[in-house]
Amino acid sequence: MSNSDMSRAREIEERALEYQRNFSYERFRVIRKELFAHLRDPALTIRTDGITFNTACINKLEGVVYIKFYIDHNAKQLAIKECDPDDKNAIRWCIEKKDGTRKSRKITGREFSNMIYTLMEWDRKKRYKIIGFLIEVDGEDVFLFDLTMTEKFDTKKGTKKKTL
Repeated sequence: MSNSDMSRAREIEERALEYQRNFSYERFRVIRKELFAHLRDPALTIRTDGITFNTACINKLEGVVYIKFYIDHNAKQLAIKECDPDDKNAIRWCIEKKDGTRKSRKITGREFSNMIYTLMEWDRKKRYKIIGFLIEVDGEDVFLFDLTMTEKFDTKKGTKKKTL
C-alpha cells in the first residue's frame, strides 16, 4: 500500500470516529417507506382516467376477483374488500386466467378518479401511488389506502422521474 493510500485510509478512519462521537438521531428525520421502490408491497395507482392495483395487492387477496370500494371523505381513506360478483357495486379488479392465476387490470373510471383528485386537490398532470395496508375487520380481509400518503409521478409515458 502506498503512502498516499495509507494516508487516505487513516483520514477515512478518523472521519468515521468523529462521526461516531458526534452522531445524534435528534438531527435526523425518518424517511417514509413510500419514497422507495416497493414492488412487493401492495399498492394502488390512481390516474385521471382510472386505477390499477399492483400484482402484490392482487396476490394478498388470494382468490378474490370482485371487490367493493368504500371511501371515508373525512379521513381521506379508501378501502376495498371482496364481494359477490352479483353485488350491484362489484368491480372486477383482476383478470383470472384459465390456469387459475390472476393478474392486474386497469379499472377505467374517470368519474371515480375525478372525485379522488378533487377531494385530494391533486395535480391532474400527475398519477399517484398509494401503499395498501391489509387489515382484518369483522373477520374479513380489507385493504386500506391512506390517500394522504402518496408517491406522485409525472403522467407522461416512458418517464421515470418521480416528483414529491
